[in-house]
Amino acid sequence: MKGLIAAACVLATGANAADFYFCWDGANGYTMTGQMSINPASLNKPIVTQDDVTLFKIA
Repeated sequence: MKGLIAAACVLATGANAADFYFCWDGANGYTMTGQMSINPASLNKPIVTQDDVTLFKIA
């Protein structure tokens, strides 16, 4: 699926954060992988903002 997130999952890491891992395949062989951690109290919100994100990494 070019240009779409290919995989995502949520892992509970105690009461500190909920971790999302993602992998994106783009055109011409471009890829991106990353991780985003969110305060678990924010998971029930209809919209998560940058204020809820405790970690964000891409490669």
